[in-house]
Amino acid sequence: AEMREAVRSWDGILVDSTSLGRFQVTRALRPHVRTYLLGVLEARLGNADVADRYADSLEAFATSERATTGSDKTNFLHDHALEVRAMAALARQDSSGALELLEQMKLTVRFWDMTDTVFARRWYGWFLRAELLTLLGRGDEANHWYGNFGYPVSADYVFIPWSFYRRGQIFEHLGNPSSAPYRNSVVSC
Repeated sequence: AEMREAVRSWDGILVDSTSLGRFQVTRALRPHVRTYLLGVLEARLGNADVADRYADSLEAFATSERATTGSDKTNFLHDHALEVRAMAALARQDSSGALELLEQMKLTVRFWDMTDTVFARRWYGWFLRAELLTLLGRGDEANHWYGNFGYPVSADYVFIPWSFYRRGQIFEHLGNPSSAPYRNSVVSC
């Protein structure tokens, strides 16, 4: 609850973008990062209906922005609304529904955002998708999504150890643990 209140009171517009480093987003989208984070927090707390309302807010703004200014050309807000909806589906114990939502993401990234931020690349949605594929027994597909982590120019550092670990588990399950040679060394770091 304390974290939720801290995010609610955060005024991302006033933050100097240079202090955000890899968490930098364009000034126009910063207020929506707060909405996204609140939606994720509510879903994680099991408040799926509240999370859905935050997703509705993101989607409504995305629709109006595309119609009026075109500033959401990469579907940033639409994709993040789908992530929040997927988290709400998970709070309702609906893994298949959550995956269906994530499969609707556009994942459009402009060239200059390739090394930009966690939010621009939508790493959490990628990781959540891989986790759901694993949970639903679709390891080959999950391996592909986990394989997207670990490039030295990206802001996905928090997901790298887990992606290697999960890939190791998948290869073990498939009876081919030698295909994941870095699994043990990465996890023990």
